[in-house]
Amino acid sequence: MLKPAPRPPHLHEADRALMRAMIMRALGSLKINVAALALAAAVAMSVHYGPTLGLAIVARVAALLTIYLFGIKLRQALDEDADYAKPLARWSRSAALAGFSWSLLLWAVPPSEVGSLGAQGLFSIVLLGVASAINTVIGERRAVLYFTIPFGLSAGAYFVSLAPVAGWLPLLIAALGFVIILLFALNIDKQQQHLASIFAENAMLAHSLHRANVELSDALAIADRLAHYDQLTGLRNRRCFEQEARRLSGEEGARRDILLLDVDHFKSLNDRHGHACGDTVLRRFGQALDLYARDHGDALVARIGGEEFVVVLTGAKDDREALGWAEELRARIGHMSPTCDEGTSLRISASIGLTRWREGEKVQVAMRRADKLLYAAKEAGRARTCDDFSHARGRG
Repeated sequence: MLKPAPRPPHLHEADRALMRAMIMRALGSLKINVAALALAAAVAMSVHYGPTLGLAIVARVAALLTIYLFGIKLRQALDEDADYAKPLARWSRSAALAGFSWSLLLWAVPPSEVGSLGAQGLFSIVLLGVASAINTVIGERRAVLYFTIPFGLSAGAYFVSLAPVAGWLPLLIAALGFVIILLFALNIDKQQQHLASIFAENAMLAHSLHRANVELSDALAIADRLAHYDQLTGLRNRRCFEQEARRLSGEEGARRDILLLDVDHFKSLNDRHGHACGDTVLRRFGQALDLYARDHGDALVARIGGEEFVVVLTGAKDDREALGWAEELRARIGHMSPTCDEGTSLRISASIGLTRWREGEKVQVAMRRADKLLYAAKEAGRARTCDDFSHARGRG
């Protein structure tokens, strides 16, 4: 036999919310029950069958305490998000004792006293109490049936016993009243179940909407990363670099220098060892730049072309320090030895064009200057830095 599919978490939460509302309603009815018992006790003190009625009231108190204690256990299970099936079953079964205890108040009235004022008052208390109890357990059909069946059978037997004395009319009136109450309760319970179904559907829609929002947020985050970051190296791409550079160009503050870098002989390396090896070299090159940027806290790093990268350094005190930082980066790259898939270990180098990014200057202007210096470094034999601090001298 196939097992039913497990209910989704959001539907379990909807069930819990409905059960929680029902049990809070039940626990909140304690004051009404105490008031009803106080009125029954007042009747007991004014009639000659008071001792019998007193015993029925004691039974009613015991039933009330039982359903209250099981209700506390059910509420704890709901509050702790624990499995509440067993506490709910116990609480529902305790409704049978509650229903039977209400009928005992009827049995306390002897047939000869049915027409008395005290008996009529007690019948009214029982009728209102039963209606209130059924309203309390609406939402859990088992509890409704557990309550009404013992009460109906016991109360029906009582009114049958009255027939020889009071005739069948009271019995018919009581039976009709009970049937009306039961049908009303079952109808309200059906409406409650319908509302529960709507609540569960709304919970499902809310859950689906939340999941769709999460997926959309993830997709937007991925799209944003694809739009702003190079997929091979993880560095910023040209578009992102230009956006960041425009932001920096409007800021005043510490000195900034632009380093334009190129992997030396990359085309021949790519042709000789294959594109996979070329990608490995570019990834390692990007990792070296990223680590370098972390060591120089405000550095902006990006891959702006095939084997072309840019670094914006901030905070150099003078030309000498800026050149020292550029040479430090070139030395780090020179010590790299990326290994390709076939096990070949490569030595790579970089050529660098270094220029100061003057305050208020457009980044495109400084980049063109750095590009010329990079070309000069290549023309001078590569693996060197060319700057425009001292008439574009090359340094190996």
